[in-house]
Amino acid sequence: MLEKITAWNDILPGLLWFFILAFYFHFLYQKKGGKAQAQFFLTNFYFKVTFAAIFAITYAVLYSGGDTFAYFQSSEKLNQLFFSSPSTYLSELINTPTPVSYYKNYSPEIGYPPGWIYKEPESFFIAKLLSVISFFTFNSYWAITVVLSSISALITYQLYTFIKEKQLVGNLKLALVILFIPSVSFWCTGISKDTVVFLSLIVGVIYGLKILKEPKKQLLKNLFFFILSLVLLLKIRNFFIVTLIVPLFMSYSATLARKYHNQPVARNFFLFTIFVGGLFIVTAYTQFSQSFGSLSADKILQEATTTQQDFSQNATYGSDRYTIKINDYSFFGILAVAPQSIFAGLYRPLPNEALSFSLIINGLESLILLVLTLMYFYPVGFKQRIAYLRKNEMLIFCLFFSLILAFMTGFSSSLFGVLVRLRAPLLPFLALFLIIGIWGNYQKETKN
Repeated sequence: MLEKITAWNDILPGLLWFFILAFYFHFLYQKKGGKAQAQFFLTNFYFKVTFAAIFAITYAVLYSGGDTFAYFQSSEKLNQLFFSSPSTYLSELINTPTPVSYYKNYSPEIGYPPGWIYKEPESFFIAKLLSVISFFTFNSYWAITVVLSSISALITYQLYTFIKEKQLVGNLKLALVILFIPSVSFWCTGISKDTVVFLSLIVGVIYGLKILKEPKKQLLKNLFFFILSLVLLLKIRNFFIVTLIVPLFMSYSATLARKYHNQPVARNFFLFTIFVGGLFIVTAYTQFSQSFGSLSADKILQEATTTQQDFSQNATYGSDRYTIKINDYSFFGILAVAPQSIFAGLYRPLPNEALSFSLIINGLESLILLVLTLMYFYPVGFKQRIAYLRKNEMLIFCLFFSLILAFMTGFSSSLFGVLVRLRAPLLPFLALFLIIGIWGNYQKETKN
């Protein structure tokens, strides 16, 4: 791995793409209005590229490349397959990988993708996406890293401007939680499955809320990007669809409640309809769960249980782990440990659990989140915060998204190294929820 990323034929394309994209970002910066209108735009770009580089070097030095280099190797083989047989390459992009296709489509001349990546359709899908980028990056690891981190910078800044327009909190505080959380930029900017998942979630959040807020405005565009985000999540980590759809549904309820605030009869009717509709959907999903394939309740429950037991019982994964005390792996048994799982997903590793070099930053982030949570529940102004929460669709989304994802990741991880990676997407939304409650602009409106 070190030989590959330190070779000049890999470094030079990376530098070339860095200067091209830096020039492009500076052009966009001026086009957007410079410092007055595009505050933090350039800082976000350099921040993301820096952490993507740190991520690449860390995996090269400490993990001999790990899964990030396996994704890159797979994209290399797909790239070579294209030049050998374009039709076979297209077949690989479209079809699910199988043992038969592995030996049929590849050869010693082309090379073989890492077997453990190829046999997992979700992982190999990442390689397929990277193979498309590799055509424009001269098959360079560093160039792909720079391109992905730049895409991450653009999409996260779009989320920042989307929330900024709502004027919920000061721009600096908003930027700190949306753009500059270290662990999020470490895990979700480079060559990894987490990057694609995180960016898909952000796109789904932005365009899902746009559809709910103004359904008639640019509907086709909003639907296209929202469906695209769902398709990507379905291909990579399908349980994340639940973490997106359910909070959006709850946000829609808040939107209707506010819309018909002065019409109690209409408001109660719509809320009742939503409640009954939601109950019907849950019942139908439970009764006909097997029809949903990999998204069935039994499948998701089985996968979560298997993952949790594997991480908790297998010593090969290391010693930095935590325990969820559970003996009953039925639906209600898992529900009973929800408080433990949610706490783990939101706040662990605690500072005293993050003494290793790789977890120190995560421990500091957990400490900050704990302090912010205590400040949020401080009695003075608490009722005011809750009242504002109930009528703001963005805060409702943040709350339910954070709780659902914390439950899923906290229950299934058991390893701190896995937990900090899987929970990274919830950190901006949890922090946003807390800082708006503590320092939100609604307080000024109330005083006036």
